[in-house]
Amino acid sequence: MKVLVTGRNGQLAQALLQKTSTHKNQRHEQDDFIFAGHTELDLEKTDLIAPYIQDLAPDMIINTAAWTAVDLAEDVPERAALLNTAAPYEIAKAARAINAKLIHISTDYVYSGQKETPYLESDSTAPQGVYGHTKRAGELRVLETLDKAIILRTAWVYSPFGKNFIKTMLHLAKARDALSVVNDQFGNPTSALDLADTILSIKDQWDTQRIKAQKSIHQDPIQNNKIYHCAGTGHTHWADFARHIFDVSQKEGGPTAIVTGIPTSEWPTKATRPHNSKLDCTALKQAFGVEMPHWKVSVAQTVKDVLRSEMTR
Repeated sequence: MKVLVTGRNGQLAQALLQKTSTHKNQRHEQDDFIFAGHTELDLEKTDLIAPYIQDLAPDMIINTAAWTAVDLAEDVPERAALLNTAAPYEIAKAARAINAKLIHISTDYVYSGQKETPYLESDSTAPQGVYGHTKRAGELRVLETLDKAIILRTAWVYSPFGKNFIKTMLHLAKARDALSVVNDQFGNPTSALDLADTILSIKDQWDTQRIKAQKSIHQDPIQNNKIYHCAGTGHTHWADFARHIFDVSQKEGGPTAIVTGIPTSEWPTKATRPHNSKLDCTALKQAFGVEMPHWKVSVAQTVKDVLRSEMTR
């Protein structure tokens, strides 16, 4: 199976690269993963997307690329729309032309954040800023265009790669003994490595059903054209997220700091953050039999990985 992964330098693509290059199982060794970054595929040049994909002719596309600078999106909405709406649309059209499947990554920001309990896929969307609006519009364009698409909404992604909350907290703790962190925004911290494992599991199941369908008159039983929530198990707020990071770091001999919880009103941002980003992932488990580890377990492992990486520099 030939698989195109967009957004090569992002956290999720880097996690997929690690999983498919150093932890290959027998199935993945037989797959051909192509990781495309800005140099190979500039998604802001939407007219170049279809020719690139049609020339490559992948069986599946995993679109991890996106405009994720939430506050900056308020200043440059046209660029956010290019990457989050127009590019996914062109990818979906190209996939349809070559009969390829698509796994498209979306976000908790498509919701208003005003619900108190975890969001279900059936809940109404009501994005509060440019980033959320452009991501929701991208979802709709994909679903309208391609009948072999799965959209995974995730949240609070971190990893040993790139920029993220864990690395920011550890960096700040090197210079400060105390930090103020928001304690009235709730969500599911999600490891990019766990997310990569889930995506590969979906890919494997989808491919298995494709092979079976080729040998029979039955249709592919995998539920196509669906949206699933895909995030770490359990939820917390940012202040307790930070406290757990520092608890693990301190035990490992890394930097630590005292965390004081503050309301969002004391940490204003240009873009509105959801009060509630909690995602219910039951549908994903029912459809594919996968459930991510508890967020505390994966955060602890990532903190250790980051500290270990810094020690070897």
